[in-house]
This record gives sequence, structure tokens and C-alpha cells, in this order.
Amino acid sequence: MVSTESSGFELTSEEVGLLRSYSALPTNPSSHWNRLAVEIVPPLMFIGLWAFTGHATYLMFLILALVGYNVLRVSRQRRNIHILKSLATKLLARDGKG
Repeated sequence: MVSTESSGFELTSEEVGLLRSYSALPTNPSSHWNRLAVEIVPPLMFIGLWAFTGHATYLMFLILALVGYNVLRVSRQRRNIHILKSLATKLLARDGKG
């Protein structure tokens, strides 16, 4: 547990880690476009390969890759939801609103 003396509550190492990772995320427009490109360009490449070659294998691989990516994303979100809920509960209790 990490004590935050000025605010009067303790954070777990998971909570501190999540806060650090969110605070390190870039917010500039170019990083936004980079994240979009990472999610858009690979599927477009597989669709292009399918259109060019006519092999449905590329579409099947694309579907499997997107399903795998989404399963990983949802599992990370589920873990983060629990940590964020814990943080929100502590902050609301500190402010007397919980």
C-alpha cells in the first residue's frame, strides 16, 4: 500500500500502476492518429490481400486476429474496471460523498 498523506487514503500498488500508466498516455493529436492507424491499417491490408488474391484464408485470419485482439482488450478493461472502481470508492469516501 502506498500512503498519500496529503489526501488521507492509501493506494495499492495496482492502483498506483494504473494511475501511472494512464498519466503517461500521450494526448497530442499525432498519437491519436497513430493509434487509429494501428487499428485500421492491418485489417485493410488483409482485405486488400483477399481482394487481390481471392483467397478466403486472409479473411479468416483477419477475423481470428480481430477476435483475439478484442478478447485481450476486454480482459484488460475488466481488470482495469475493478481498479478504477476501487479508486473511485476511495476518492468518494474521502470527500464524504460515498
